[in-house]
Amino acid sequence: MLRTLNLAIAKLKTLVVGTCVLAMSNFLPPASHAQQELGIAAVVNEEMISMYDLNSRLDAVIAFAGFSNTSETRRKLISQVLRSLIDERIKSQEAKRLDISVGPGKMKSEKASFERQSGMKPGQLKAFIKQHELQESTVDDQLEVRSLWSQLVNSYFSRGILITDDEVNETLEKLKSNKGKPEDLVLEIFLPVNQPTEEQDVTRLAQRLIQQIKKGANFSAIAQNFSKSSSASNGGSLGWTLRGQQSADLNAIVQTLRPGQLSGPIRTQDGIYIVFLQATRASRGLDGPPPGPEKVRLYQFHLTLPVNPAPELVSQRINLVRAETKNVRGCVNMDKLAKTKGSPLSGELGIFEISKISKQMQSLVKNVPVGQVSSPQQIPEGVIVLMVCDRIVPKVIKRSPKEQRRAVRGQLISERLNLAAKRYLRDLRRASFIEIRLGKQ
Repeated sequence: MLRTLNLAIAKLKTLVVGTCVLAMSNFLPPASHAQQELGIAAVVNEEMISMYDLNSRLDAVIAFAGFSNTSETRRKLISQVLRSLIDERIKSQEAKRLDISVGPGKMKSEKASFERQSGMKPGQLKAFIKQHELQESTVDDQLEVRSLWSQLVNSYFSRGILITDDEVNETLEKLKSNKGKPEDLVLEIFLPVNQPTEEQDVTRLAQRLIQQIKKGANFSAIAQNFSKSSSASNGGSLGWTLRGQQSADLNAIVQTLRPGQLSGPIRTQDGIYIVFLQATRASRGLDGPPPGPEKVRLYQFHLTLPVNPAPELVSQRINLVRAETKNVRGCVNMDKLAKTKGSPLSGELGIFEISKISKQMQSLVKNVPVGQVSSPQQIPEGVIVLMVCDRIVPKVIKRSPKEQRRAVRGQLISERLNLAAKRYLRDLRRASFIEIRLGKQ
């Protein structure tokens, strides 16, 4: 009965939503806790989104994006955040109708994925929530809907997706012919503009997000909280794509960017994009993913030097360090020497990607065998010798023809699922009754 009623009034929804969103753009959230508890921000198919829900989500979005939590910031974000809550409520209602739920294991996996995409260490999300005094249930609800929607789309559409052998063969031939050609790792944020009255607010939001990213905010964290593209759950990542084969809206912009560079707002027919070119590489064609970076586990023996030491003292200290370490083999022996004769700065330094340590350190350890010491080196704090305790060199994994076909088929299915999910949510919105009460109370 409810869904029949929803379909009957769907034509009225655009007018209701458009009028209320316009009123919303000049609205400041109420300050009192009582108002936050009792006020209703929106109704979605007879289910309310309270002002408390909205303000709690605003707190979370602002914290994860690294914004200042001011009245002005909240005013500028409130429209976008409420739209996100409305979409999430529609998704959760549909999942409930189809009897789809999220167990503890899937929630744990979803949180781990969110931490990776946000640049956090494993288990750091809980500490972040506590540090910023956020409602844990608010973050949990967002991640639960993300998992529900993924399960729903997969269970509802995957069986109906048929990828033919001809399609796989055609894709394999393209990959084979593209080997060696440049490809890009692109991240995106998509902000839809559903009506002309929204364009100014959405453009301002895009500019504000760009400012925060340039100040050091994590792109993936912002994409997860703001982007309305299917890539949002992956931190905005589109994966590696051949140069020139992004969407027509983005191709021209991506080709003007250098790795590490961020675009300005890009207006398209459907909305506004923000694009970040993370890296470029030569396409590997049918080969598997490239091996990871080489890593080393380092140990340091250190002796101090005074400020502005005399050259004679530097030479003396270098000779002393060389004499003490030249016959040391293995990190266990290096540890014993450091504890008895080294300064407090001596000890294990940790595991590092070779490409990310300083050029000076790279030159010291690049060709040093495991368990042996480098030559002594003067640094501002003294003289050091480094030992490579372990060297991790990932192996190149060759895909068999069967694995290549499986990977291509999975990629094609994923593309079809993303397109189906976008259309599915659009249809659910059209069939839903949405009343925005924000600004009317």
